[in-house]
Amino acid sequence: MSKLKELTKEELKLSKRCFNCLNGKPLTDFYFKRIVDNILRPHQIPWLKQTPEEKKEKTFAMVEILLENQIITEKLHTSFYDGVNGDETCRFIYTDDKWDWINKLNTNYTANGMMFTNILYKYLTRDAFEQLVIEMESGSLNRMKQYINDLTSTPTKCEKLYKRFFDNPSPTIIEAMQKTTKLGDQAENIIIDFLIEQGWETLYRGENGDLIDTKFGIDAVVSHADHGIRAIQIKHVKDIKFREEKNSYWITGAVLGIKPSVSLLGVATDNGSLIITEKQPKVTVVNEVVEYSNDMEWPNGKYGCFIDKPFLELIRIN
Repeated sequence: MSKLKELTKEELKLSKRCFNCLNGKPLTDFYFKRIVDNILRPHQIPWLKQTPEEKKEKTFAMVEILLENQIITEKLHTSFYDGVNGDETCRFIYTDDKWDWINKLNTNYTANGMMFTNILYKYLTRDAFEQLVIEMESGSLNRMKQYINDLTSTPTKCEKLYKRFFDNPSPTIIEAMQKTTKLGDQAENIIIDFLIEQGWETLYRGENGDLIDTKFGIDAVVSHADHGIRAIQIKHVKDIKFREEKNSYWITGAVLGIKPSVSLLGVATDNGSLIITEKQPKVTVVNEVVEYSNDMEWPNGKYGCFIDKPFLELIRIN
């Protein structure tokens, strides 16, 4: 019994090492997204077919508002309707007519890493799995991609993977996606409630399977009598602190994937601290001298970023 228990511990350690190699790595994110898309596509249903008429009308009306207010371009507008009518990019998995959590897999690095760690562990022998982990830890992902490519090389193989792993994912994978979504929803509530207190009106709030969110990256559309209509993307972060030596606010946490169609970025913490910003002048440091260019960019960083000046002083530090 003790020997079996020790072996189980070793297997768990090995699986964790594999997960650490796959979780949130730039080289694996895009690769897994393509693989997941191929596995899920035969089971996806067009949004246009599944969505009630009332919700479709509201969505289309909001898209026109975004265009009229130059929040999205004519090109994005055309691309949106091409996707809706062509059914290729506006498809989701539905279970019992309800949007399924598996749709979040490609937006959640942790869940994605769990899924493919599980697949590799189940399909490889103990020795092959250990050798693969050693190679990935050394920086080589070639063998991992070779294994996954072989497991998904035909529609029949993809269907086999879907039935075994994707149709009914493990509870830990679902929990990882729900946890991230809960944090995001909490941040959205904090930002939106604050904007309402400041005299803004909410025209749109995203939800699971909503095309405004999935196609444009817009979490909310808000309006103000003096400042017009704005599309905002919202991120949950760990901390917001003012750094006197930089005369800026340091955001601790990942701020990535800001979409081109948003006009405001909001970040919020668990304790209610928040800051809202527009694009900022691009900053470069040359010989320890900070230089600001005329180019504008969104604050971004995997572990954190600086925000120099909040939009309209929309900030709260608790």
